[in-house]
Amino acid sequence: MLLFIWSELSVKSQEKNITFDKLHTESTQNIVQASYDQGVPRYLHMSANGTRDAAITRYHQTKWAAEEVVRQSNLTGPSSVPR
Repeated sequence: MLLFIWSELSVKSQEKNITFDKLHTESTQNIVQASYDQGVPRYLHMSANGTRDAAITRYHQTKWAAEEVVRQSNLTGPSSVPR
């Protein structure tokens, strides 16, 4: 049985098919949903320095959005967002 998921998704620049939204936020949503679906109780999300509410850069805005996905999930255990 899988006990937790550790996610450390990141790109520093956007390309045609890999955007900050797609990788940081949508992928986190998908991983959190897959955790629910498979009964994985814990999720550890690694974010980035400088990520905060009202961030200036798109990079940090999407990292913050991903953090919000994790914070709003009902996963138990260390679903904190170390930075």
